[in-house]
Amino acid sequence: MKTQLIPLQTGHLSLEIPLKDMEYVRNAIIARWGKFESEQRVNYEVVIISGSEFVSEAEYDEVCLISGDDDGDSILSEINRFLG
Repeated sequence: MKTQLIPLQTGHLSLEIPLKDMEYVRNAIIARWGKFESEQRVNYEVVIISGSEFVSEAEYDEVCLISGDDDGDSILSEINRFLG
């Protein structure tokens, strides 16, 4: 599995995950943080991990989890380290 952590112009991070691996990633998040909550919006999904909200968008064959705060950046970095 190859994930990629990308710095954004907002100063936060996006974690790109191959679509085929998303179920594995979801299970790994549940094992580490206890929950993976999501709520579908019109054009994207909001994902909550350990109290932090992420925008989740599927593009082509990848899912991007986009952080909006420092706690979210830390979570995405830890997920990337765990999977890498």
